[in-house]
Amino acid sequence: FKGNWTISPDGISYFGSEELMSSKEGDQVTFSFRGNGFAWIGTNSRGLSSANIYIDGEMVEENFIIFSRRKSPHSILYSKEGLKNGLHTVRIVAQKRPYGQTQDDNAVIPIGVIKVLNDSSAGEILLIVNNQWNYTKMGLGNYMKPPIYIKPGYKNQVKMRMIGK
Repeated sequence: FKGNWTISPDGISYFGSEELMSSKEGDQVTFSFRGNGFAWIGTNSRGLSSANIYIDGEMVEENFIIFSRRKSPHSILYSKEGLKNGLHTVRIVAQKRPYGQTQDDNAVIPIGVIKVLNDSSAGEILLIVNNQWNYTKMGLGNYMKPPIYIKPGYKNQVKMRMIGK
């Protein structure tokens, strides 16, 4: 950790360690792992800002906005899968949100835990949302289309892994 990190005022902990919060633009955390992906987990809320995310020295996300209408601990704030299995270095740098305001207009991001992903952590795919599929019961608003038939061999799809507590 580099910069001015403090313990989260919410008292949230992950595996016995307290969640840390940045307070200034440029605060950063760097970590290395061996695997093919990672998940950045922390408390999502309304008063957060954004982050620049670097993987192996390359910026993969600029001003990645972290926001939730409700306070939501243990949220996956960002994840990356599909990296070549091996040693990787990630740097997350706190930024002010490019629009709107955060707490005291600071650069506030939480770091709860980083989960390293590898082939054995992928888990079973529980839901596949296909292009044009009618997903009215997913609670994503008022989206409604008439049901369609997916023909055998259809390849345009998105796979999602549902993670529960």
